[in-house]
Amino acid sequence: MTDLRPISLVCERGDMTLTEFLEARITEQEIRCRTILDTEDVSPWVRRSLQVALADCRAKRRIIEVQTGLGDDDEPSWELMALAEVWADHPHYRQDWRP
Repeated sequence: MTDLRPISLVCERGDMTLTEFLEARITEQEIRCRTILDTEDVSPWVRRSLQVALADCRAKRRIIEVQTGLGDDDEPSWELMALAEVWADHPHYRQDWRP
């Protein structure tokens, strides 16, 4: 089975923006899902769950695209803060992003 421990694919800085944080977490999720889909013999149920997770990543990227087009990343929207809250236990999550 594939190792699903947290991975860091980007050089994370202490001053990263909320958008950068979200993009990094989404990319990590996409890579995990694609790795399992490409390397594991998974049941149809697991395959479907991974496909749903990938669709969720695409939807989150669309939300980020719309929200970043509406304002300044120095003052992130509550929508982006709500998306990031899923990763509130991540070491690079900042408490000032809490909605």
